[in-house]
Amino acid sequence: MTPTPSHTFVGAGHMPGRTWWRAPGDPVEDLGPASRQPWPDGHPAAYVAADLLVAAVNTALILRKPLLVTGKPGTGKSELAERLAYEFDLGAVLRFEAQSLSEANDLFYRFDYMRQMVTTKLMEGGQATKEDALAMNFVEFGPLGWAVLRALGRDELPEMVARHTSHLPATAARSVVLIDEIDKASRDFPNDLLNGIDRLSFTLREAGNTSIQGPQRDSALRPIVVVTSNSERDLPAPFLRRCVFVHIDDPTPEQLAAIVRRRVFGDQGQPPTDEDGLPPLYAGLLRAFVELRDHKELRHRIGTSELLDLAQAARDQGMDGHDVGPTVVSRLLGWVSAMAKHPDDRQVVAEVLRTQMAAGVRT
Repeated sequence: MTPTPSHTFVGAGHMPGRTWWRAPGDPVEDLGPASRQPWPDGHPAAYVAADLLVAAVNTALILRKPLLVTGKPGTGKSELAERLAYEFDLGAVLRFEAQSLSEANDLFYRFDYMRQMVTTKLMEGGQATKEDALAMNFVEFGPLGWAVLRALGRDELPEMVARHTSHLPATAARSVVLIDEIDKASRDFPNDLLNGIDRLSFTLREAGNTSIQGPQRDSALRPIVVVTSNSERDLPAPFLRRCVFVHIDDPTPEQLAAIVRRRVFGDQGQPPTDEDGLPPLYAGLLRAFVELRDHKELRHRIGTSELLDLAQAARDQGMDGHDVGPTVVSRLLGWVSAMAKHPDDRQVVAEVLRTQMAAGVRT
């Protein structure tokens, strides 16, 4: 079953009328197409996806398989999930931060045995009621668990589960699930994870063995699953075979310029240009970053997110980018800690910034 055109990933430009939730319960934010303001920090409308990444996302959507995304820190792996949720208007991204002790079942739910024991003791002393001690009170759903519940809709859930998930929509909805930094989890976790994604069902053993079956493989309501890895260790071959894979390379200078224009200056129109559609100060900052990101003397590798941090700081402090005089450069150098994350790196970063700013003035 091929996704409908509305579920074909575009990955560039503002999607008019779309809304964005950071987390359940956060206010809905809708930046209309007439807006000429910079996107709020991290807003997914400013996410720029290369053609290869767009193709990989659409392949995962067609095959209904998890998308495994690798790349260096700061290249936008996790932000891809935010962009998908925003572009398809699917609500909050359901996040899971993998850790060394993570178990696949945690993605569906966890049961708080300690809190149950305390409540039982309180009930014995007359300080809690039978209602307080119901098993469902101690169930904490994980991201895949919530995705299954949302795909069913509250009206289709067992009554005991529906009573404890009253904030769910009554009708079925699709979700985006982000499983971040899977390479930090145990060796068995990736394969167990895919078994769970394939089945999309789980049993609440502590709540009367209540079984919850999610959407079938060909359902349009199956969650979109994005898995990220920093490639700190190799992942099992069976896991790789069952994923769609894409690696996000470091952006080219042209791609970086597009990212800075969209993230810092807004999606509509372009500021007066020096090169790459950027004012002189920001063009110099971009040149400095390109030189620094592979600088052999740096103790901490600088990523794209750190370029954006420094550019956003300059923009927030009223720097339009046309003045590249000594006073402005000195102010910019005062914020190098946005890029330099080790004491030994500050001097290197500051020197490269000075050089590139001076080069921009000479040209």
